[in-house]
Amino acid sequence: MSAPIGYGSERFRLESHRHDGTFVAALPYRNIQSESFMGSQGCSLRGDIPFRGYSQVTPANLYAGIHELYLFDLAYSMQFPVFAGPIWDATPTSDGSIAVAAQDPLSLLVKRLLKINKKYVAQQPADMMSDLLTYTKGVRTLNMVASKVTNNAQTVGVTYNGTHRNKISDLFGSISAMGDGVDYYTRGDNGGGYVLNLYGGLKKPATGTRALEYGGDLDGYSVQYSAQGICNDLDLISSNNGLIGNAADTGLQTTYDALYQESDSSDLTNQTSLNNSAATLLKPQKQTLITPALTMLFS
Repeated sequence: MSAPIGYGSERFRLESHRHDGTFVAALPYRNIQSESFMGSQGCSLRGDIPFRGYSQVTPANLYAGIHELYLFDLAYSMQFPVFAGPIWDATPTSDGSIAVAAQDPLSLLVKRLLKINKKYVAQQPADMMSDLLTYTKGVRTLNMVASKVTNNAQTVGVTYNGTHRNKISDLFGSISAMGDGVDYYTRGDNGGGYVLNLYGGLKKPATGTRALEYGGDLDGYSVQYSAQGICNDLDLISSNNGLIGNAADTGLQTTYDALYQESDSSDLTNQTSLNNSAATLLKPQKQTLITPALTMLFS
């Protein structure tokens, strides 16, 4: 995709749409890159939109926060885009193009909060996620519908306090790991809007025999040493009464310098419990994180 092209002239087609799914304009493009994931917000699309010589590339048709990008692979479908999501960044440059960055529709749920109490008793995690989407749409229009593709075999119970103002996206992330789990992703519909597909009951990985040796299935290895997340003095703040628990390792403050961190996500209300929880949270963060990785060959 190195040269600017327009509507219908190649395998891929790029369009701008409004938040309600309404088609706005076909766009030229170059250097398009896109990633897709399941079970997380993070799918994205980046690229350049030439504007010199393209009358349709105007702020009325392409504006960050107002419009969305739909990318179609015409060899796959002319109705369902392979990527669709809101434009969060658009940067016109002197070379005659606009650098754009869009994210999947789940990024809209980062901007939505749970402002009421919710109590779930013996419910499937997939149903809980669907219910939260219904709540979100009830507060303010969101052109997204939930579709539960498979059921959870396990049910769970949890209570959320509306005063905590949890992001809907964060709740999705935590609920998807409850019980037997949920895989989820969104897809765009050329008719307008998004479908949130929910797959309850994650398939357990199958075990198999692998030869962890060169000449077998081991292709390489690496070891990462990361210090960015080090903390040796942690304050844990109760979101209910403001009490602050603390844990510190003064010995490692000599080794690494004093590295502080705070968290206000605890529901605990007792000082001793807060201190103990702070110590538990501090333990894996006190030193350089060492992460080994293996590269495997699978046939």
